[in-house]
Amino acid sequence: MTERWNEEEGGDAVGRLLFHARHHDLTVLARHRKADGLAPDRLQTLLLQGGRPSILAPVKITVPALDDVMLCWKESADAARALSAAMPLLAHANRVHVVAVVENNEKTLQSGLTEIALQLRWSGLTVDYALLSTPKDQSIADTLLQAARERGRGLIVTGAYGHSRARQFVFGGSTRRSLEDVTTDVAVFMAH
Repeated sequence: MTERWNEEEGGDAVGRLLFHARHHDLTVLARHRKADGLAPDRLQTLLLQGGRPSILAPVKITVPALDDVMLCWKESADAARALSAAMPLLAHANRVHVVAVVENNEKTLQSGLTEIALQLRWSGLTVDYALLSTPKDQSIADTLLQAARERGRGLIVTGAYGHSRARQFVFGGSTRRSLEDVTTDVAVFMAH
């Protein structure tokens, strides 16, 4: 068996979600569009406490194309864990586009992109990479979503919560933006 559908009612919804997330390779989550939908705080709990990766489905439910996948890189443990968790999916991609948004040290980031591309090529993947700049009026999350749309990517792979949750709450962040965006047309694979 490669997949299974499970539906439960009543009781501790978050506890049941965490139980199932921890016992499966991947959890596919819907974005909340209605008041009774899976709210961002529950998605956050699953990402932080589930211990397994999740895919946040786009608003229109489609199977994300694995022809071209965009991997968001940052010199962080979360990005490295997301890359490791996504390798079974990346192995089926025709091309992996590794992108990073310049925040601080561009030289270190460029070196990291080169190393990741080399590692992925050793794994037999076709890879290219690019550094992205964020316009002053745009968030990093919006820059990444725009890059995915421009490149026609159906799946983004990214680490979750590269900053502390408190900082994300106060200042926002890519993970928080991805969880709250109910209009995006791109599937997002996240691991923490």
